[in-house]
Amino acid sequence: MGMRVVQIVSIEMVDFEIFNDDREIELDKRFYAPVRIKSECPKCGETVIKDLSDNYLSYPTTNEPFAYHMDHHNEELEEDHEWKIGPVVLRIYLEKVQ
Repeated sequence: MGMRVVQIVSIEMVDFEIFNDDREIELDKRFYAPVRIKSECPKCGETVIKDLSDNYLSYPTTNEPFAYHMDHHNEELEEDHEWKIGPVVLRIYLEKVQ
């Protein structure tokens, strides 16, 4: 196989359009994102913040509503608490900027 040569025709910006589709996209097993979710534990009332740059979404799909699993350990009660929030939806799109 030979090497492909790419010739730059112009360095001027050309107008363009982007068409985002709402079809479902399956992502890898773990998806990290610069997002934080804040919720109050329904059992003890403690405020819990999950940072999705550390706590990933597991087997996520885009454009389809789902419930997100929240949990924390209450030190005072020495108990683990779990609950779900949602529905939420993960969207990935490309945006034209000026």
